[in-house]
Amino acid sequence: MGKNRKHFYFRIAAFMVLPLSMLCACAKSGPIAINPIDINYRFSQMKNEPPRREAADPEIILYKGKYYLFASKSGGYWSSDDLASFKYIKFPKNFPTENYAPTVAEINGEIVFFVSGHDSFWTTSAPESGEWKRIKVDYPRRDTDPALFKDDDGRVYIYFGCNPKDPIMGVEVDPKNNYKMIGEPVELIGHEFKTNGWEKSGGNNQDDRSGWNEGANMIKHGGKYYLQYAAPGTQWRNYGDGVYVSDSPLGKFVYQKNSPFSAKRGGFIGGAGHGGTFKDKFGNYWHVASMLVGIHHGFERRLGLFPTFFDENGKMYSLTEFTDRPFEIPQKKIDFSKKSLSKNWNILSYKKGAKATSEFGDFSAKNAVDEKIETFWSANTGNKGERLEIDLGQVCKISALHINFADEGFNTYDGDPVPIYRYKVLASKDGKNWVQILDESENQKDSPHSLKVLKNPHKARYVAIENSADMDGGKFSISDFRIFGSANMQKPAKVENITVLRDSKDPRNVEISWDEVENAEGYVLRYGIEKDKLHTAYTLRENKLKGSFLNIGAPYFFTVEAFNRAGFGKVSDIKEAK
Repeated sequence: MGKNRKHFYFRIAAFMVLPLSMLCACAKSGPIAINPIDINYRFSQMKNEPPRREAADPEIILYKGKYYLFASKSGGYWSSDDLASFKYIKFPKNFPTENYAPTVAEINGEIVFFVSGHDSFWTTSAPESGEWKRIKVDYPRRDTDPALFKDDDGRVYIYFGCNPKDPIMGVEVDPKNNYKMIGEPVELIGHEFKTNGWEKSGGNNQDDRSGWNEGANMIKHGGKYYLQYAAPGTQWRNYGDGVYVSDSPLGKFVYQKNSPFSAKRGGFIGGAGHGGTFKDKFGNYWHVASMLVGIHHGFERRLGLFPTFFDENGKMYSLTEFTDRPFEIPQKKIDFSKKSLSKNWNILSYKKGAKATSEFGDFSAKNAVDEKIETFWSANTGNKGERLEIDLGQVCKISALHINFADEGFNTYDGDPVPIYRYKVLASKDGKNWVQILDESENQKDSPHSLKVLKNPHKARYVAIENSADMDGGKFSISDFRIFGSANMQKPAKVENITVLRDSKDPRNVEISWDEVENAEGYVLRYGIEKDKLHTAYTLRENKLKGSFLNIGAPYFFTVEAFNRAGFGKVSDIKEAK
């Protein structure tokens, strides 16, 4: 296996993120995961807006051997033993649950909690109990997007900022003196959209003005301080995280030109911004971040987890592109830059034949196989028997199902009963004789993004999901019914004739194209500022990309690889754009 090929397979695995539901986990292998994380995303309290689920701005902390996941607008938090299966824990009454961007840190043996726009700090030494106490503080600010950080020497800092003009700031506080500020806040990260194209506003960074710099997060690695921030806006798929590095927690900070280190524009679900970086039990780094749905509301968001590492020169990278395909969460220390976590299962259902018992309005069956979380199929009703059927075009080996529900027609807000989907999945080789391969008819779990790994792969051409019980108040609806496995067909050929046109007058702008490959169902474009470190990647369905997301002052290198249901073709030759 060549170097590029080996590197790709690493990423396709390290690209897969944790779900929260899994069917199998063996002693010698880790749980199988996928993005978005499958948790009970809470419905909004805002009855003057369309009902929507939402969680964003996440942080994960490892405390007393367990992981604790915190996110905006969630009414509580989640605990986990393995970054795969999560348990929901409600906050106590009078807790500031409706504020955005919670931040946590372990200080003096307790978890300390702080949140945007609020003047209260809360602590707990028993997070499993859901019991928290409010502590007295002398911190005068009500920051937006705060981030708590405790250094190795016990000193504590708060970073904050969420604005299209104002900078990311930082200040030291004294936990022994009610978190009183030590000195005044200092400016740490300004808006540099004139040189950093990915910070420009707009869904394709098309507006030559600043986006929102926000969502600070700090970690320390190798004696250096990594101050992370998000741009250009959470409402777009190009939302990502960049990083500045310093020898001191309050600067001076220097921009890492491989930023954004966390970016995911393509694939089933996009977005990888406003996140938190942490170490797992084995010493591996992960980055948990916000991902976009945006169907019912612009702030309808989900969470994703991305493998993260530092190269030999201290550059930070999160691997994101294939995190919406199944992968294993490692149970030991792994070199994410070299080791693949991928299950090597291909998406079988993309744009395959789809039909349903009924279709509500424009929400047709074909939307359930288009690999876009933003579109969905909805039946006319939530009645038992509503059914969606996929024709894979040939008999394939099916290994896993990723079922993403869309909640169409539910007038649900926080405090109302949540939709519980009960269903069964059937498979057939000929469309006449059907075998049940999954039975969730008695399901009691709120599981909107369920990954189901079959204990034994099943061979079939047709796969159907059928509603098993009448739903109360909504419709049986699916954003994508994703089927993973392998097909008997030719892999795509090597991509040839890559053309990269970087604008000489504005080097933030670039146009990339290549020869269309017969039999390809998509392409993976990888790029970076070093020839052997092409860690940023986008899944594309056509043979071109145009955008304004590059950094001025750095060369870029690109490769492209075609894929289909049989797997991936050879990596193209590297193309440089100075």
